[in-house]
Amino acid sequence: MAITEVPVAAREARKARYRREVADLDYRRNMVRLKADGLTQNAIAAMVGVAQPTVQKLLARASTVTMPTEGFSGADPYEICERYAADLIDREQLVDELTRWEYAAVGCTADGLDDLVMDVPGSVDDLDRALRRGLIDDELYDEIADRIEARTSPA
Repeated sequence: MAITEVPVAAREARKARYRREVADLDYRRNMVRLKADGLTQNAIAAMVGVAQPTVQKLLARASTVTMPTEGFSGADPYEICERYAADLIDREQLVDELTRWEYAAVGCTADGLDDLVMDVPGSVDDLDRALRRGLIDDELYDEIADRIEARTSPA
């Protein structure tokens, strides 16, 4: 089935799924911020409108959540692509952020010829995964890659 044949309801459901995933991440981050601001679990629960045990469980699970990088809408390139797929940021912002991102080096084998099998967070592996999962398309991927190359290549 070609992308043009995908029903509108399926495209909207996919967008809603990404919005839900990003919203959950934002929820956890804000709970961590409240705790970091020195608020008690009871105070957080009262402000957010949930029970204190809910706050306790959420904070326990959210302890490893990564905060967005300063000047970016996400903590890594994949999350930035998720926000784009959810219609939370526009194409221009996506391209700008992914072009400015300082990508981590991709791991290589001892001979330096092959990429390691594992993905490296914060690297171009995030863009590859976003492309494979349909968060961005080939055209957008190529545009970002070209801009990154132009930015990082010696003049």
